[in-house]
Amino acid sequence: MGSVTATAPVTARATAGPDSSPLDPLLPVNTDGDAYPDEDPDGPGGLIADDDDDNDGFLDITEIDCLTNSTDATDMPNDLDGDGICDALDPDMDGDGIANIAELGEPLGSDGWQCRY
Repeated sequence: MGSVTATAPVTARATAGPDSSPLDPLLPVNTDGDAYPDEDPDGPGGLIADDDDDNDGFLDITEIDCLTNSTDATDMPNDLDGDGICDALDPDMDGDGIANIAELGEPLGSDGWQCRY
């Protein structure tokens, strides 16, 4: 009489997180699950890279320039005066017509606080 091998079914479940297909290492990372990879894995002419990895409405390059996390939808650039220029790059972040350096007397550091010498 022959032997019988029984195996239990394997169930895998992908969950929301930093990679929408964590069980397939061949698929590119897609942080926000919008079907566009965070980075273009095959160069021009193939897949299109996602310009807003966290779907918060700010382009990744803008978030990087404004010192926020481009893969965290809760970390968005601050814009005190609502002029479309993030505070980290805005020479007049409160929109009163007086430059930040004139109001504060010192340039702002990368963390948004006055530089201390």
